[in-house]
Amino acid sequence: MIELLKSISVALVDGRYEPLKELTYGMGAKSFLGRDLESGKTVFMKYLLFPANDYELAKFKNEIMLTKRWTQYKLVNHNVDYISSESFYDDKVLCLVTEWCDAPSLNKWLENKKNISLDDRVELVHRVCSGVSSITLGGFCHRDLHPGNIIIEDVELDWHANPPEVGVKIIDLGEAISVIDLNYEDSEQFVFDVANGARKKIEGSFYGLPPEIFTPWGNVINNYLKYDSWSMSLLLYKILTGKDLISHPDIGSYIEAIKSGVLQRAIDDAYDEIESLDVVYSTFLAKLFVSVCKIDASQRKDMSYVSRVLWDIRFNELHLKLKGPKDIEKYFKSPYWFMPPEGWKYDTVNDPY
Repeated sequence: MIELLKSISVALVDGRYEPLKELTYGMGAKSFLGRDLESGKTVFMKYLLFPANDYELAKFKNEIMLTKRWTQYKLVNHNVDYISSESFYDDKVLCLVTEWCDAPSLNKWLENKKNISLDDRVELVHRVCSGVSSITLGGFCHRDLHPGNIIIEDVELDWHANPPEVGVKIIDLGEAISVIDLNYEDSEQFVFDVANGARKKIEGSFYGLPPEIFTPWGNVINNYLKYDSWSMSLLLYKILTGKDLISHPDIGSYIEAIKSGVLQRAIDDAYDEIESLDVVYSTFLAKLFVSVCKIDASQRKDMSYVSRVLWDIRFNELHLKLKGPKDIEKYFKSPYWFMPPEGWKYDTVNDPY
């Protein structure tokens, strides 16, 4: 493939970035490990070669825009940085260059850390949540959150920094939709092309696909803040238990699981499993799980809710603040407005999103 890129004179991007090793090959974009000829640093390069249709081209342009924007205006440090991009032959070939992240995916990390403590698993849930929440701050939904698209770095954690340092990066914005841009008529045409095309397709990993994808598109776009929180509920369960909540071999099986109640029973069983974990706040983890693992998106909580509850569990000793069932019910109805008589140890100012 690299020889093909050279033969059509697209192997040098922005005069300094060249692909060295092919990482993926298949339909759509092709990924490469690359090199910055000026600095010698390793980079990640993603090519779209001769897009089959306008939708495929729009998605790649959209990915470039969002990656660049997330880097330029980032409020948090949970993305891989945009470096460069270039279009060749009137958009017949495009390339996106980003930083190279030499760290394991969440899947690999969990495989290598099978014996970590439950407290460490809860901390990891919180770290991943911080990364996923940054997507909402960027005004878009990722739509392809699975353990392979989450990178776990070995860093010294600092939850009280601004922004917090949690060592998580979210990668691959190839399926993302910028909902904010859809509200402005002068947005790039490819933004609208992506949204119009997405409503007619099922794309990305099954892992993070929320049930509302099988309902009218309005249910999806009107609840876009809930799309990624469904994925977060599955990630929460996987990190805590080491298992996947759902596994469907095909689209029909997934739809049947929703219609027949199999999916809801799996959620109910997962609640019981999380509640039985050997930590004092297991009930709160279970309640958090079901608040975001709602089949009905209109009833599902968003990522800010998840962040707030995890913050209170880990840093505000929530299990000591809630004195009984009424307190628990009141808190989980709206954790933002709940205030124990003695106050919180840490204010929401320290909430890492």
